[in-house]
Amino acid sequence: MTTLKSYQLSNVKRDLSDVLSTIIADSPSFITLFADRGRARQTKHEWLEDQLKPKKIAYSAYCNSSANDGVPGTFTVTDSTGWTVGDYIKIAGNPAIFKIASITATTIVVSLVAANGGYSALSSTGSPATSAGTLCFVSHPVDEASSTGLEAYRQSSTEWNATQIVRRDVMLSATAASVETYGMENVIYVQEAEALRQIAHEMNDMALFGVRSLRAAASIGTAGGLYYYGTQNTSLACAQASSPSITTKILNSAAQKIVEAGGNPTVILCGTGQARVISRLYSTSLHVTQADQIRGSYVSQIVNEATGALMRVIVEPKLDDTEVWVIDPTGFGIVWLRNIISSDATASNMDGQCRKIIGELSFEFRNAKQKLCRISGLEAAATTLA
Repeated sequence: MTTLKSYQLSNVKRDLSDVLSTIIADSPSFITLFADRGRARQTKHEWLEDQLKPKKIAYSAYCNSSANDGVPGTFTVTDSTGWTVGDYIKIAGNPAIFKIASITATTIVVSLVAANGGYSALSSTGSPATSAGTLCFVSHPVDEASSTGLEAYRQSSTEWNATQIVRRDVMLSATAASVETYGMENVIYVQEAEALRQIAHEMNDMALFGVRSLRAAASIGTAGGLYYYGTQNTSLACAQASSPSITTKILNSAAQKIVEAGGNPTVILCGTGQARVISRLYSTSLHVTQADQIRGSYVSQIVNEATGALMRVIVEPKLDDTEVWVIDPTGFGIVWLRNIISSDATASNMDGQCRKIIGELSFEFRNAKQKLCRISGLEAAATTLA
């Protein structure tokens, strides 16, 4: 009786997900910012979005009939839902503390608690300013032996992305597989590795430029990427009208927008040209000592002036030369509906081998409207550098 050996099997399946992860990790590209989020359960992958913004409300007008301390003043708002009598609040840009005395659907009536070096009185002549502004929640003091407090709940909404299939076919004639090649023990495995590199590059481009499209009878499912989620109507942006060169002020303005929305910007994503411009911006901050054996002016990390934290510069050659992104990457993730699998796809009459490499995945962009800020309309890097 002849025993079937393992090396005689032509239809052995091999999970290549770990190999793919290694290839991606070794590639200096956008996809390296994405964490593995586990499994997708269906072709429409949904996730919860948290309400990141601090508790604030815009007011359109303020009025008061008296200039005496402590006399209530009235702020006009569009919707006072979520604000409570007894809340301590302040106006953005001023340290004075107010207490909410009463509320209607569109008004918040306050009394002055402490000037704190800011407004010393409630008046009708600019204290606070009669023009529009923002009210910020400070605290809600509660008395001893209280029976009620503020309702605490986590505000969230849902967002989604579609899954997309990636596939490569590796075909090798029997003659090609038989020819000895220096440095290659198994030619088919070398071709599989090359196919995985191609898939890694495709995933990177999907994560950048992909357009979200749910699978249907007349359409193929495709996953949305950075530009899809980062350019929605309510997304953060720093559009430049006069095509200036990138400056530290522009970078820090974008970072500040993310911080104020509740994010923590740690990445600057740009093309090769803008990376050189950013490096030159900070070249005057470099210090060279006599002991240094390496000279150069490339800057890969800069300080975010809004928080004092570092922001890492990541170069993505495929980005437009007139754009830079400031990013909080903690919301990025990859989910797999089907892991990348290599399996035999050789036809019975084929004089050679064929292997199919296929998987299905999607990307998460959690809280994209608070964590992504696109800087567009910049001067071309070549012009700036010249």
